[in-house]
Amino acid sequence: MIHYAPRKAWNLHDGDLLAKGSENRAAKKCEKFALKEVPGLIEYLGYCFSFSNILAGPAYEYATYRNAVEGTLLYNEDGSPKGKIPSNVMPTLIPFLKSLVCMGLFVVMGGMFPLLDPIDPQGNPPVLVQEYFLEKPWLYRYAYMWIALFAVREKYYFAWTNAEGANNIWYAGFEGFDDKGNPKGWGNSNNVSIVDFETAPSLSSLSRDWNKKTSAWLTKYVYIRTNGNLMAVYGLSAFWHGFYPGKQAH
Repeated sequence: MIHYAPRKAWNLHDGDLLAKGSENRAAKKCEKFALKEVPGLIEYLGYCFSFSNILAGPAYEYATYRNAVEGTLLYNEDGSPKGKIPSNVMPTLIPFLKSLVCMGLFVVMGGMFPLLDPIDPQGNPPVLVQEYFLEKPWLYRYAYMWIALFAVREKYYFAWTNAEGANNIWYAGFEGFDDKGNPKGWGNSNNVSIVDFETAPSLSSLSRDWNKKTSAWLTKYVYIRTNGNLMAVYGLSAFWHGFYPGKQAH
C-alpha cells in the first residue's frame, strides 16, 4: 500500500488549498478527489482492505469509494435518485466472463509456451536463453516469445477484469450521472482495454490502455505536480514495481 498514504496526503492537501481559495493548478485538476477532512479510521481501513480495490486492484480514489459506500453516487440528500439508475447485471457479468476466458488462456497457453523452465523455474535459466532454444530458427523463437508473453499477460487481464466485475456489483465502478441525469458509464474500475492494448499502434497507446489506474495515479500525483517531469514519473514507477525480479538462492 506504499502509494495510498501519499495519495491521501495529496487529497487532504488539495482540499485545504481549495478551501483557502487557492488557484493551484494541480489542486484544481484533482478537485473532485479532494478531501475536506481526515477520514475516520474505520472508513479508511474499509477502503484499504477492499479486496476488489486496493488489495487486488484496480485502485481508485477514496472519494470514489466513499461515494459508492454512502450512496451519494446514486442518490441525492433527500433520497431521490440522481438519474435513472442503470442495471448492474451486464456490467458485472461481462467482465466476469472475460476473466474466465483470460484465466483459461493463461493456464493452457502458459503451460504450452512457458517462459521459465518447467523442471526448475528458479534454478534453471529461462527457456528463451537456453541453448536448445537458441538453436531454433529465429522465426520460431519470435513466434514462441510472442505467444508466451501473451499468455503471461492473461493473468493480469484475469485479475483486473474479475475485480472490475466485483466493483460493478455494488456500483463502485459506476461513474455516476451527468448534469441531465444520464448515466456516464462504468469506467471507475476499468483498468485495461484488452483489444486496444493488444492492437495498439503506438507506445502512447500501450501506456494509455494498460494498467489505467496506475497511469492515472502517476499523472495526477507525480506528473502534474513536478511540471511534467517524466524522469520523476518513470523513476517512481520503477521504484514502485521493484528493481529486482527475484531469484531464490540454493
